[in-house]
Amino acid sequence: MSKTDYNSIYSGEYRSSSADLLKFWLMPFVMFVFFGFPTVIGGYVSTLSNFAAPAFFILSGFFILVPDDAERRAKLKNAAKRSLIFFSVVFAVYLLINIAYLSYMNYDWVPEIVRKRKIFEFLVFNVWPFPIGTSIWFIQSLLYANVIFLIADKLHLLKKAFIRIPVFIILVIIALFAGEFAKISDFPYFGYNYIPGGAVTRALPYMLIGMFIRKHANSILNIKRWIFPVLFAAGLLLAALELILLSRFKLLVYTGHMFGFSIMAISVCCFALSKTGSSDAFLPEHSRSYAKRIYALSQPVYFIVMFGLRIIAQEYFALIQAFGSIIIFAICLFIAYITGIIKFALIDMKKYDEE
Repeated sequence: MSKTDYNSIYSGEYRSSSADLLKFWLMPFVMFVFFGFPTVIGGYVSTLSNFAAPAFFILSGFFILVPDDAERRAKLKNAAKRSLIFFSVVFAVYLLINIAYLSYMNYDWVPEIVRKRKIFEFLVFNVWPFPIGTSIWFIQSLLYANVIFLIADKLHLLKKAFIRIPVFIILVIIALFAGEFAKISDFPYFGYNYIPGGAVTRALPYMLIGMFIRKHANSILNIKRWIFPVLFAAGLLLAALELILLSRFKLLVYTGHMFGFSIMAISVCCFALSKTGSSDAFLPEHSRSYAKRIYALSQPVYFIVMFGLRIIAQEYFALIQAFGSIIIFAICLFIAYITGIIKFALIDMKKYDEE
């Protein structure tokens, strides 16, 4: 049986429907991380869902950090511009929501945000200083990564394996020993017991993995597809064992990332990328934009729902909170659908006016 030429298929602006659909289907897992999961084992499900963020970064690296120099430079410029606009809009909205909430609670937020420590944490570690909107770390990390890769590409560093590979190894070591293994290494810096996920520990290394998969697509993606679900299960088991062992030996300080999550993210991305073909069906065509909107909406919507329940329906607060991830996903999906209809209606009106 002849092998598929993925390098040829994924040239230009081509994107398979499976890869775009994966972004949409990862969103429930993102909700589980943010808002928990019902049932007794909900804590485990929520923690093990952390493979979703690395998967997003891998897909970004795969589609942006392409082998062709001119194409990669153009994609990085567009990606940096889009992520800057997206981050700026989300930052402004989240900031206004927090100011309104903290003002309502008679909390003086100004001294908190202007503290040098808070500014340092936000700019360097992507730690959001307000109670609402902690999910912005992903958008911020992606922005940082796109800008860093754009600068590195202009300096012709991305083409040099003797630079790229050592940098990747250093990033992995930092991610491990400043994250899940922080207590083993007795991480003492910046007053933290560990360094939370951000551009250095998440975005950069996983986008480089995406770049590696793209460069060696014909070798990696031509592996029999059933192997990828097996690897995913193996990564899930490894992540669970890491959590159990670190907890048992009282070394667990950070559950936002485990080595097993890397295997889960790589395998699920390869499984999606290995299935080529585009579809003009509604969900595959709009899944990327849906995922983007759901992610940006999730925490403000959660806050509005829970804050409203505390005021008008306190008796339902605990029940809604238990199923928060599922309910918020459904609400955000509905809003994404409505805004999508409005967006395309406006586009059609503009085209009609131009004609």
